[in-house]
Amino acid sequence: MARYLFASRTTTVLTLLAPPALYMSATFARLLYQYPASSIHASHPIFLTEDSARYKQLDAHWFTTRITLRYLRPRSLDATRDARTPVEVWTAAFFSTPTFSLEARGCGWLLGRGFTTGDQARGGVYVGQRLAHGLFRIVSMDKDGGEGKGGAEGELSREDQRQRLLGRVIISFWIPDGMVHVWEVAAARYGLPWRLLSGGRHCFEILEDETGSLREGRGEKEEEEYVTVRMGCVADLERVNRVDGREDGKGLAGWALWLHEMYARWLVDAAVRKLKRDW
Repeated sequence: MARYLFASRTTTVLTLLAPPALYMSATFARLLYQYPASSIHASHPIFLTEDSARYKQLDAHWFTTRITLRYLRPRSLDATRDARTPVEVWTAAFFSTPTFSLEARGCGWLLGRGFTTGDQARGGVYVGQRLAHGLFRIVSMDKDGGEGKGGAEGELSREDQRQRLLGRVIISFWIPDGMVHVWEVAAARYGLPWRLLSGGRHCFEILEDETGSLREGRGEKEEEEYVTVRMGCVADLERVNRVDGREDGKGLAGWALWLHEMYARWLVDAAVRKLKRDW
């Protein structure tokens, strides 16, 4: 009887856990395939921090995909009503995703500002703008890309040299110093092998795509313009620990970095889906 009950409980547990486990595995595999990570060139302005002597930057990656340009254009035909550029639409889509909106609402509630999202950049983007109740701040932007390439001035990757920059927005974020201090002191005193990030930056870019695509429409074929959209992440970490002021070479935990990158892929995927759905 006991053996039967044990077997039935095991079967029940497996039955309950198998579907979500399969769903998560399939989702992770899809995100890894659709949004591969690539390194950000060291000359890119995303690496510019307010205090380079204090912070180091590790594990900077792009998450990239291709979409049609029409998804990044405001639907209103009246330019005076909605004059946002494609990179502004791309940035707003990211901060308006359901997952990020829920995160912003939680932060608003904790900060005593109500269960609200705060600014999501839906009305446009400008330098100094604070998003999600001030947790994110726009530090740099190039609405149309000018004559720039897909990186900063100087040496560029071969991939970036082939694509013209159509727009860029760089946004900074930070972790409350009290939280970082508690972790850093504990890590130094008790030998914890990891470091907690102090903040960082996200970069939203749109690059010209040299290849087009044909689509069917009203019995005829027409070429549709595609662009490359990507979101980059870079984290700022303390160079030295806060107890003895020495460099210890610590970085983010491997599992934490993996989860952070998967979450970035999830948000990029949600932003792309939102653009297509809203159109």
